[in-house]
Amino acid sequence: MEKEKITFEEALEFVQKKVYLQTNNHLSLQEETILKGAWEESSYEEIGESLYLSSGYVRNSAASLWKTLSKVFQQKITKSQFHYLICKIISEEEITPPFFEEEEEEESQLDKGSILLVDDQVENLQILSKLLKENGYQVRSANGGNIALRSLEKILPDLILLDILMPNLNGYEVCKILKKQAKTALIPVIFISALNEPIDKIKAFELGGSDYITKPFELQEVLARVSCQITLRKQRIQLEAEIKQHQQTIEILYQSRSILASILNYSYHGIAAFEAIRSPVDAEITDFRCLLVNPAFAECFNLTSSQLMTQKSCLDFFKANNLDWLEGFIKVIKTGKTFQQKFSYQNKLYQVFAVKLGDGITLTLQPLLEKGGLSG
Repeated sequence: MEKEKITFEEALEFVQKKVYLQTNNHLSLQEETILKGAWEESSYEEIGESLYLSSGYVRNSAASLWKTLSKVFQQKITKSQFHYLICKIISEEEITPPFFEEEEEEESQLDKGSILLVDDQVENLQILSKLLKENGYQVRSANGGNIALRSLEKILPDLILLDILMPNLNGYEVCKILKKQAKTALIPVIFISALNEPIDKIKAFELGGSDYITKPFELQEVLARVSCQITLRKQRIQLEAEIKQHQQTIEILYQSRSILASILNYSYHGIAAFEAIRSPVDAEITDFRCLLVNPAFAECFNLTSSQLMTQKSCLDFFKANNLDWLEGFIKVIKTGKTFQQKFSYQNKLYQVFAVKLGDGITLTLQPLLEKGGLSG
């Protein structure tokens, strides 16, 4: 497939599948946007603008993403190489036979989840494989512990059904190895044993096993236990994705607050926000409370921001500075119309603008140019 014939949507789907198979994680919306920008050869500044984030933040997020993709595809992936390399990988990738010995499987339309069966008895593999495929699961089989471990280097399932008594490497030993590796530690394991075989249930659970089933198989019991573990697995993955998204949202909000604080602190114009105080008797507005004020606003009145923020009544502040703003502010809240007025303070001329914000107002003080230069 030539580069120009591969769309970004096709490339993204390919990358998403590879990342999930290797890491059990999904790409976030932010990561998908970075990939789209790299595909279209956009700059980090342009990508950041589309996400309402700084280019520096996007660069840091992208660096982690390129590192992940480099591990997934086992070659160095960068922003400038992403489009070319993904097209090359898609074009060269071939469908290879299954790593283990089993018939070629058709993709299940139900796709309830993927399962790895590990048992040295071919008959058991055939019985379980047939049952699970008929019930909508994708199934792979391995007839030994070492084969199973090697297969997990390429594809991670949602669940492992693991026989305990196997030659060379038994189920307990396989499970112990799985739980020590970060890549496979969270994959649930259901142990398999025969009724006449000894099973150390305490050891099985101490090693990280999630459940166990016995041979000969009770088919409905097998399906119930498998369904339970895969459901728990998918819920955990979804929860982890939501937590990750929540953390990203917190980071974005934190950065947004930092940006807002920077704008307020270094703004040439005075900016403040006031909340209406209403009478408990008739709910009419009697006063205002200062919610936010920037240094430029406070300096207009030779005060500090903290001095204004700690005042319980703005009415006293208005009176002390001969500001007839109360009625105008009340009208803004009632009608939604902008309040605008020129006023002077200590021989400096300003223009004030007030607009409605919820049950309050935001205020902007703008120093005015007069003949002879800037006053204020």
